Amino acid sequence: MISHYLRITKELLITDMILMGQKLTDTIANTLIWVSSTAAIATYVLPHLGITQAYGSMTLIASIVSCGVFECFGNTSMTVSDLDGDRTISYQLTLPIPGWLLLVQKAMYFAIHSAILTLFILPVGKLIMGSHLQLSAIHPFKFALAFIALHLMCGFFCIIMIAYTPTMNHILNVWCRFLFPLWFFGGSQFNWYTLKQVSPVLAYINLLNPFTYAFEAIKGASLGEGLFLNFWGCIGIMALFSALFLYFGNRKMQERLDYL
Repeated sequence: MISHYLRITKELLITDMILMGQKLTDTIANTLIWVSSTAAIATYVLPHLGITQAYGSMTLIASIVSCGVFECFGNTSMTVSDLDGDRTISYQLTLPIPGWLLLVQKAMYFAIHSAILTLFILPVGKLIMGSHLQLSAIHPFKFALAFIALHLMCGFFCIIMIAYTPTMNHILNVWCRFLFPLWFFGGSQFNWYTLKQVSPVLAYINLLNPFTYAFEAIKGASLGEGLFLNFWGCIGIMALFSALFLYFGNRKMQERLDYL
């Protein structure tokens, strides 16, 4: 039975990946144009305004998480639009697999998609930033683990955002009320300890923000752990958030689509 479930899940994932490949080149190009622009400005322009040179490296590393967060909006929009229209997912729910496993498959697809988009960020960033980006500071194993964990969490975050977005008429609220504040306060342009120096209260509230741990983990693995939250704690909390997103997302989707 388990092997049967896994086979169907694999086939669904392969189908989604094939469809993704049809527009992947354009999406990667869009991502790299945005990343290149922000890295160039942060490295060569902002230092003339008194910003430290290290800010460029932090901005580039943080863009790996930022792209994952931004993809959440696109994935949420695409799936909610389907729920408003063709309801392809309703057909998929008739397949002989548990509904929650279908959501896991969707989360895995979202995670793989955003991961592929960000694979080229470091090589392109190095070309633009040159000696300003020290790749030797990156811990390969921790970086790979943080990379996988953050994209998986983003994938499962999509599930709960889809579940709680009623229609496409509410899609702008997803960005303005949830994704943008979580991304902006999560540490896209600063680390948690800097926020704590400015406002301890806001810093501790921000520990409820899942993207705080994604930013801190990837930056800690790339720029040195002493400046950021404990790496292993961040990985564990991202895993916990992923499980919670699936649990509550599945409960809400069961209400909307009436599946088991």
